[in-house]
Amino acid sequence: MQQLLLQPEKTPKNLLKFDNLGSFVSYLEYLTDTHFSENAIADFDSPLLKKAHFGNSILLVEKYAKCSIPDLQLEFIFESMGIQNYNAALEPGATFKHSICTHEGVTSEIFSPNITGEHFNPYIRFQSSSSSAVRSCSKFMDLAGLEITDLSVSTHDNIFLDLVLTFPSIVDFYMYNPDCRVRAAAKIYNGSKHKSRLNISQINFIDRMNKCRSEFFNCLHSFFDVPSNNILGMSSSLHVWSSEFPVLPNCHIHAVIPFFSYSKKSVLPSNFLESFLMDFNHYVPSNDPNGSLSIFSFSDIVAFVENGSKKVKHSRQIGSIGCKTSYIDEVKLVERFILDPDLYKRFRLHLSRVLADRFNFIPFSWSSAQYPVDIDKLKDLWSDIVYNEFQDIMDYRELLDVHVSWIPHYSKSKLLHKLQYKTRPAVLDLDLFFKKHSNIVVNYNKVNSNKILDLLYYNLEIALRCSDNAAINRYESLIKKAEQILGSHSDKDVFSWLQFLSTWVTDTRVYGFLRNIKRYMLDPDHKILVEQQICSICNGSITTTGIKTNFCIVDYVILRSRSKFLIYNLKGDI
Repeated sequence: MQQLLLQPEKTPKNLLKFDNLGSFVSYLEYLTDTHFSENAIADFDSPLLKKAHFGNSILLVEKYAKCSIPDLQLEFIFESMGIQNYNAALEPGATFKHSICTHEGVTSEIFSPNITGEHFNPYIRFQSSSSSAVRSCSKFMDLAGLEITDLSVSTHDNIFLDLVLTFPSIVDFYMYNPDCRVRAAAKIYNGSKHKSRLNISQINFIDRMNKCRSEFFNCLHSFFDVPSNNILGMSSSLHVWSSEFPVLPNCHIHAVIPFFSYSKKSVLPSNFLESFLMDFNHYVPSNDPNGSLSIFSFSDIVAFVENGSKKVKHSRQIGSIGCKTSYIDEVKLVERFILDPDLYKRFRLHLSRVLADRFNFIPFSWSSAQYPVDIDKLKDLWSDIVYNEFQDIMDYRELLDVHVSWIPHYSKSKLLHKLQYKTRPAVLDLDLFFKKHSNIVVNYNKVNSNKILDLLYYNLEIALRCSDNAAINRYESLIKKAEQILGSHSDKDVFSWLQFLSTWVTDTRVYGFLRNIKRYMLDPDHKILVEQQICSICNGSITTTGIKTNFCIVDYVILRSRSKFLIYNLKGDI
């Protein structure tokens, strides 16, 4: 075991410095395993969390940073597939990255660990998915001008519908079969041209589940009474595993649906880009919110750190109409920060208002006295779609669960959390599971299936002793599922599933207006890719300063695990 460089009780409480990744991970374990009076668990928007954050300097760390050192069982799985590069490390001489959070006139400092590593590393995969979610959240913010307003008088309701669409257990059963996980290839005909439609018998279960979500999106237009000349948007991700027990398949879809629509014609790639380029490049609202536009330069609000910055240039396809394909050249400057956050915010809101007017933005009705979606009808719609697709393996039509939650326009941090969870990599949950449960993978090609059942029965026994009815029902269901799946498949199939899951890339797809609008950013020339980062604690705006240091002086360490926060007070006061 590598030694912790600085023991908290022997060093200044506000100074943190680590010489390697092992010492940093040991420190995280120390924080999570040791309970002092200054430790506290907090949720989003809790006063305790805001008190620790506002006006203070914090070290904000994802609890999953400990997965940067993979469990030995995961290493066995990687190496059985010939994957040798799965390591990570603290950046030498630049252990921490620094940023500033601004919210309601209060400025706070945020340090975060600068962990770099190989593609297959669980935490590096998580960082990549989180970065993608940050970019998506930035664009979602622009779509309808998400400024905080009084909903009682606002015509912009600006809410997001968060759905979890489940599949029947029989689909999970087939996912253990490697033949059912092989993606279907397009038919070839007439001189190597691809046929657009595939025969259902040639589509594997992953493609068939994707077919279900595509049909679901199409049906939503009638469900929400979207005007015929308008189109919805949906961003969705297919998960084939359970976060709690990933060794068993659990297929479901996470979908985030903006509760508004845009004109079909306006958001076509050629129309959208032409309209977008028209006047967004040189104009920004003046200091008077109701005043005219004034000419500005991006240098007025955005600056870049030249020292050590990286540039990556490539061509990316925007879209195609008929035989015409549009491309743009992108240059990404890694180090950037915003000089004038207020001016930046006003420009973004102006951009959103123009988009809303020009592209026929229509928000759906929302009333505090009436729930805007009939959940029972939504379940029926999804159940019909899945049964129509999978009736060859389903004995009867099941009423499938559809979990619904709402993200209001002012809860930007919750929207960010949902987008991050939606793109979460399976290998992260697999590594967390292995860290908690040993001796499941016992060699480079062996797995102990009996240990999986033993764990479920052990958890059920604890639930029975605690009279936890919810946990009892959950583990009884999991035991029934595990006995059915494991009893029909060999240990080799179980090991094959773990190999598949360790390299599975979450299948994320966008539909409707998000297919074309998703690429637009503040700078239409795409010379500087600037996104507004949202603070996961307070909904504030985060500005990266570009400063990197090998130590940090902080008041609090805040560990985030999904939507929970562990607060560790380094100042000593309560």
